Amino acid sequence: MAIVGSGLVPKTAKASPASVAKFMATSSGTSTPKSGKVKIKLPDIAENGNTVPLTVSVDSPMTPDNYVKSIYIGAEGNPNPQIVSFNLTPSSG
Repeated sequence: MAIVGSGLVPKTAKASPASVAKFMATSSGTSTPKSGKVKIKLPDIAENGNTVPLTVSVDSPMTPDNYVKSIYIGAEGNPNPQIVSFNLTPSSG
């Protein structure tokens, strides 16, 4: 008995816009992102899609009464919609 490959290559499932939206909604709970507060810097082209440099900054006083508690980053087209999550405290600022 011989087993021969059929030439079919399985495709990796990729995150859809809906799966990214679901991840963000699940992660943020009832919080609403504030427009203009977050800046994300990415290269136009990444040499390696597995390691893309990323800079995130948030305009926040980071005081005990007013600080960013979490940052969630998701991406369409990746096998998993969740790229990274950061949990912050006022001391993070």
